Amino acid sequence: MTAETAIRWERDDHGVVTLTMDDPHQRVNTLNELFIRSFAAVIDRLEAERDTVIGVVLTSAKKGFLAGGDLKRLVRIGPADRQAFLDDLELRKSRMRRLERLGRPVVALVEGGAFGGGLELALVCHHRIALDSTEVMVGLPEVTLGLLPGGGGITRTTRLIGLPRALRLLVGGTRLNARQAHGLGLIDDLAASRAEALEKARAWILANPDATQPWDRGRPAAFGDEAGEDPVVPQPARDLAPAVATIREVAAIAASADVDTALRAESEGLADLVVSDAARATIAVAFFDTVRTRSRLRQAAGNAPARTPVLVVAGPVGRRTLAAGGIASVAVVSDGDAAGLSRLRAEEGNVVLTVAEPGVEPPAGDPVLWIAPDRLGDGGYVIEYAAADEPVDDVVARLARTGALAVPLADGEREGFGGRVAEAVRAAADEARRAGTDPAVIERALVVAGLRPAPLTAAPFAREPVVTEEEAGLGRRFVDAAVATAVRLCDEGVLRHADDLDVASVRAGGVPAWTGGAGRWSADVRQRSREKEEER
Repeated sequence: MTAETAIRWERDDHGVVTLTMDDPHQRVNTLNELFIRSFAAVIDRLEAERDTVIGVVLTSAKKGFLAGGDLKRLVRIGPADRQAFLDDLELRKSRMRRLERLGRPVVALVEGGAFGGGLELALVCHHRIALDSTEVMVGLPEVTLGLLPGGGGITRTTRLIGLPRALRLLVGGTRLNARQAHGLGLIDDLAASRAEALEKARAWILANPDATQPWDRGRPAAFGDEAGEDPVVPQPARDLAPAVATIREVAAIAASADVDTALRAESEGLADLVVSDAARATIAVAFFDTVRTRSRLRQAAGNAPARTPVLVVAGPVGRRTLAAGGIASVAVVSDGDAAGLSRLRAEEGNVVLTVAEPGVEPPAGDPVLWIAPDRLGDGGYVIEYAAADEPVDDVVARLARTGALAVPLADGEREGFGGRVAEAVRAAADEARRAGTDPAVIERALVVAGLRPAPLTAAPFAREPVVTEEEAGLGRRFVDAAVATAVRLCDEGVLRHADDLDVASVRAGGVPAWTGGAGRWSADVRQRSREKEEER
């Protein structure tokens, strides 16, 4: 009886083996137990039959290439499980290392999404070909979950594209389309169709029989700093934003040590993060809470008849945001176009919403929509909307199909939520500035707290990345200001659903994800205070 597998093996007459990832139980391929067993088996077989193999093509039968690990499993791993997790991770990475050192060319064919462990597996291959399609997106978004790419992602991206560009990708959790990834050097070639991609893969295998990875041939040129850029920057405080701090440390090792030392440091860093409270809190708000918020909107709009959204935009900022968020295909009119607006209101099935501009009081009347970049930093958008009726829910659900997260506010709300939370941080920074705090210290405090992305050049900061007590304390004060404002607005009923507080405070308001959101952080602070009182 043939063992169940998630990876099909096909060898052609020339000796090219095509490994097709195809989990028989899921719509997507994931790094589950079946995949791990299947991958181990094909590595063993490739080594055993190496003399009859001239090359390998790794592809997927699913819409996507390969997704990451099981977050439900990760959040159950505690400090006592750290060594077992580390040993298992090292074993799985050793199999990846065996594939790239097989002594045969290995080509990845990417036709859909390759995030996290999926991109890490593609990076193990000597050559990567992607379809030139909008369906292809790649990235290492682990930082947005309070983790790091521990399957070789830090080491291989740093070795492949150099430290400064790797840090942009890793610290930002950036998602790239096929052409962007090709331009950066993560993808080697593009193809118009699967047939062309397979043809190119086989041709590359025949032309490169002795393919090896650049890091196994010596130090690549990409290690050097680029055009005067200096990747040594102030580090987020480890106790405030541990994932970013650890990524930077491991990337520095990857740029200087041998590849196996770097891969081990990467594993140790991930093991530390997985068992941390910050990672569990981040995963909770960035994934589980977010899924709940998204599903509520789908349920609210599930049975509503289709309606056409008409978005009233006051100025260019709103138009640019709509276009950047992929929402440019709906009817959009200016608030100065009275005749056009009147006509659209009169058409049956239309729902009119005003898109609020930053700093501009929205006009009375129509429900208000706020659209802004997702502050979690994973490239998405957040829609806040103030109405509690089925037609508006349906319209917002249509807009959210672009990938935006929709947060419902109280019916009639005119000021929004996220903007006021972010303003509390600006106000706290202004207060510190008026009190005489050095502006450079304030900027560093915002970075070390995770309230502002760290720049990837040294200016205007000193090269020394050590975080001072003043900066860490000021950063906590800024976080407290954002959390207090978010909790107050929730208590005042600004959010339609109070259990959206954590998601809304992080994604719309900019509260750092390592807190788990304003509600979770406030509860943790109160618990710690009670414990200290009991100790006294």
